[in-house]
Amino acid sequence: MEAPYQFGYAGTVTAVATARMLDGRLIAVSGSWEGPLRVWDLATGRQIGDPLTGHTEWVTAVTTGMLDDRLVAVSGSWEGPLRVWDLATGRQMGDPLICHSHGVAAAATGMLDGRLIAVTVGVGDDSVRVWDLATRHVIGDLLNAHAGQVNAVTTGALDNRLVAVCGTWEGSLRVWDVATGQEVGDPLVGHTDKVNAVAVRVVDGRPMAVSGSDDRTVRAWDLQSGEPMGDPLIGHTGDVNAVATGVLNGRPVAVSGSDDGTVRVWDLVASRQVGDPLTRPVGMVQAVATGMLDGRLIAVSGISDKTVQVWDLASGADCTGSAGGFPRPGHAAGIDAVTSGVLEGREVVVTGSQDATVRMWDLRSGEPVGDPLTGHTGAVECVTSAVVNGRLIVLSGGADGTVRVWNPATGEQVGEPFTGHPGPICALATAVVDGRLLAVTASTDKIIRIWDVSAGEQTIRPRADQSRRVHGLAVTTFDGRPSAVVGTRQGGLRIRDLATNRDTGPRPTPLYGDPVWKIAATTTVDGRPIALTSRQYGDPVTVWDITAGRAIAQLQASAGEALAAAVVDGRPIAVTGTLWTAQVWDLNTYQQIGSDLSFPRPVTAVAITPAGHLIICSEQHITVLAATPTPQQGVVEPESTCGSGRLG
Repeated sequence: MEAPYQFGYAGTVTAVATARMLDGRLIAVSGSWEGPLRVWDLATGRQIGDPLTGHTEWVTAVTTGMLDDRLVAVSGSWEGPLRVWDLATGRQMGDPLICHSHGVAAAATGMLDGRLIAVTVGVGDDSVRVWDLATRHVIGDLLNAHAGQVNAVTTGALDNRLVAVCGTWEGSLRVWDVATGQEVGDPLVGHTDKVNAVAVRVVDGRPMAVSGSDDRTVRAWDLQSGEPMGDPLIGHTGDVNAVATGVLNGRPVAVSGSDDGTVRVWDLVASRQVGDPLTRPVGMVQAVATGMLDGRLIAVSGISDKTVQVWDLASGADCTGSAGGFPRPGHAAGIDAVTSGVLEGREVVVTGSQDATVRMWDLRSGEPVGDPLTGHTGAVECVTSAVVNGRLIVLSGGADGTVRVWNPATGEQVGEPFTGHPGPICALATAVVDGRLLAVTASTDKIIRIWDVSAGEQTIRPRADQSRRVHGLAVTTFDGRPSAVVGTRQGGLRIRDLATNRDTGPRPTPLYGDPVWKIAATTTVDGRPIALTSRQYGDPVTVWDITAGRAIAQLQASAGEALAAAVVDGRPIAVTGTLWTAQVWDLNTYQQIGSDLSFPRPVTAVAITPAGHLIICSEQHITVLAATPTPQQGVVEPESTCGSGRLG
């Protein structure tokens, strides 16, 4: 099975829970190593509201329940407090609840005499407490007769009593009557290492506990008899960190997540694995929850690679909320380049991918347009578009050293590929010079080549950039002449006259001697050409006055992978992207517009359409955002999505 979609996060996902909102939406609440909680709409894959901030360290537990007719999330963290959140408003309810002297190791919720209670486990103090979440008071005495530290807790019903089932460091499970504080029966013994997770399920009218352990097994227990149900469930090759339960095709199942990077489904009656493991390329599974989405059992897993992942447990099909719940076609590998254009009256997004294809998508609906454009024998590193005789054409540059011209209306390649660069094409742009459409290309061979697109040949002699590898270029106008702003790996910045293929004008001196990784160009309100340059890692984006040959500002953005600039409604803006965020900037004030935009995977390419839409690619995912907001509008809301999944 393949993962239908992933949600971006700011840190390792350590806890996750699902719940049904009062309006019927199935949501997931996830917590991270760094502290913030996020709420996700599981039908669309979009984040709901802003992160829930308050915890400053590892969130150890997230659970949900109804408190005073409001759906709430209850979260515990390593640094101490238990917090209660109103999921309708996204606000914390009351002050943090100090439960234990050294923090909360685990927590669960349940209903006791019509009241929402929380059972909390202390960090390092062997204590288990029960709290009335309405009054914020402890109920009864400590449940502290364990032989060792409690590591996991859940709640369930046993003989019409609310019980807490605790997993311990020495490998046993213990059951407690929440109302009386008395232990029920003997410890459930069988695991040979600490129990990391427990869940409760009723099977054939009998309450069952499911546990996962560092001994790499999942076990099921009959809570009435205290006996194991079937043999240990063996298959994981790493510690089992999380378990959840559900009903799949009419049969009770357990879902487990492990350090081995897999989620596995187990038939609790037959004591066997169902299907193949659900695998991730990287990352340990830290948390698992289940829920019903459109009649299908899904699992939501928190991964150490900073994503929350959703699985359709019956088929592994895409459950992003698209029509019928079927997978959308998309790139088979990450997207490295993106641009836009107008094809037969509709706006399209054009993407180039490591899978060696160019694809087009309807900007409004997110649906693919035509078949993939194939011909490159390596990753597509660059794409751009232009209009020739009133028709859209697309140009792509590949790791195979070729530039190809495409007629997107027919899906066919126009003429032979442009060849000459012996290495990958790392930069590509177009400009009209003396009535001819020219393509400007740069490669690892340190040579800039200029091509007449219609003639399919180079216009003038190619010229090396003085033995400096060109890493990026953008087309602009300098002294009224079409020119390219060229950045080198050694940190240089040059202006290249496209009519002569020679350097011209001043040579701005970068603020850093490190490589110029990406370049974008646009104009200011008064028409002055400006360029933006970024490094690969961690430093601000520099804004250059091309005419004066000097830096005029810095944007406090780390934009190693993606950079774009344009004038929208008379206002120059920029989009920067790196890691799991993108930012929008006003180039009049050099201030950020709205908040950071979070994505499920590292941002790899961005573009701005003439109409002002923002196109942001995060690996295989593509998001189109509505026209640029004002500073007061805050976060840009997604207008449509395309590609292999929707974004959070």
